[in-house]
Amino acid sequence: MSPPHTAAGGSIALATFWAMGAAFGWTGMAVVVRYLEGRVPSWDISFYRALAALLVGAGPMMWQKGRTVAALLPRRDLFTAYLVRGVVIFAAQAMYYHALMYMPLADAAVLNAAAPIFSALMAIFMLSERVGASRWLLILLGFAGVVVIIRPGYQEVPFEAILALGSAALFALAAILNKRLVEIESGTSIVYGTNFFVAVCGLFFVLVWGVRPSWVDLGIVALIGVAGAIAQYCISQALKFGDVSYVSPFEFVRVPLVAFAAWLLFGQVPPLIFGLGAAMIFMSVFLLARHAARRPAPAPLADR
Repeated sequence: MSPPHTAAGGSIALATFWAMGAAFGWTGMAVVVRYLEGRVPSWDISFYRALAALLVGAGPMMWQKGRTVAALLPRRDLFTAYLVRGVVIFAAQAMYYHALMYMPLADAAVLNAAAPIFSALMAIFMLSERVGASRWLLILLGFAGVVVIIRPGYQEVPFEAILALGSAALFALAAILNKRLVEIESGTSIVYGTNFFVAVCGLFFVLVWGVRPSWVDLGIVALIGVAGAIAQYCISQALKFGDVSYVSPFEFVRVPLVAFAAWLLFGQVPPLIFGLGAAMIFMSVFLLARHAARRPAPAPLADR
């Protein structure tokens, strides 16, 4: 029998190591996006990142499904499911990248990290999950933390904060949509099929509103893809050694890491009340993950 919080044959130490690697990967991605300072539109970044993922993932997909071009296309019976998920992920990524460029990095990261709270709320209405008072209180605690962060009434709510929250809601929706796919498709196929439609959506925006990046900026965009790929790989490895309830809260580790990087590289210092809001969101996410551990659930796929 595996110890608590570990998968079969798992290890808490290895799960922690890979989960921390993912947190550093997401932190690096956030910093590099901010460094672009809006020179490359957020939808362009999403397109180039998806394109890079398709090029890198083509080999494993053809090895898994057959060495033909048809192996790279989403299954016909799942076309609509992949299309919807791809559109949702594209919108979520574009909104999050825009928020990272134009609002304090720590604020963008912590608001985006509220995605599990939205997932818990959506599961009630979309999956008809039955919940008790304790879970409702945890959801309310998380949203109270969001209110503390954006402080409506005390200050004008920035448009970028709305985008960061919107991206969290869309990432949560993508996780809900993923529930059916994980029952019939491999993780490799889901990631590749989703990136296929993210690239299609991004191509439209690139052709209509895109800009031609300099070679330097194109290299920076490539770094974003590398950081995101590292984070996704680390998450998949962490879930081999630890269960979802243990690994998921580590995603929140990127918040203090991003806050430190924002102070070190960009001179951004969050107000003291930021710590209170972040702590409330973390407790909500952590306890919701522990609550979810009491019932079987598919491992989430990192899409940021």
